[in-house]
Amino acid sequence: HDPDAVPALVALRADGLRIGMLSNTHWPRAFHERFLERDGLVELIDVRLYTSEMPFQKPHPSAFLAAAGALGVGPERAVFVGDRPWDDISGARSVGMHTVLRPNPVAPPIDGIVPDAEIRTLSELVGIVRAWSINQPRSRRAGRRPRGRAGDRPRRAGHAARATGAVASGGGRRTRATTAPARRPWWTSGSAP
Repeated sequence: HDPDAVPALVALRADGLRIGMLSNTHWPRAFHERFLERDGLVELIDVRLYTSEMPFQKPHPSAFLAAAGALGVGPERAVFVGDRPWDDISGARSVGMHTVLRPNPVAPPIDGIVPDAEIRTLSELVGIVRAWSINQPRSRRAGRRPRGRAGDRPRRAGHAARATGAVASGGGRRTRATTAPARRPWWTSGSAP
């Protein structure tokens, strides 16, 4: 459980964003849902997708497009928070999503895969999303790539990953979240604890 998960999701929802979760898993929905319920996250996540119920897993583009579609938003208006450079960041970028990486010591950096931002805690995510003004497509925001802390420069190559519930679930230290505003869309992905 990540103690920042509930406050971060509440703040994003207060900004009018819808929250989604995309989890690469072979376990059934019920397995994951009990952890989300335990951590008080079920009511805060509008859409919860598990690849055990889908034809493809991340990083396949169809998984990310399904997540954005379930939230009713185009991928260019979605933010994907993940802890895995290949599965999460490269997959989300391949469909035009904004990307945020939360470092995970188990998932080493991969040269050439660079997130739009990097965070250490979920509390940092709220400010990044607000600064990005998700209503603006990625192509119009080029060059504005906050890293998570004011004044930090964006990473140019490589990165580490881990999203401990990053806007979604809390337990498995592999949570990725996609957030989408009710009026302004955004998405998040995540693995169950």
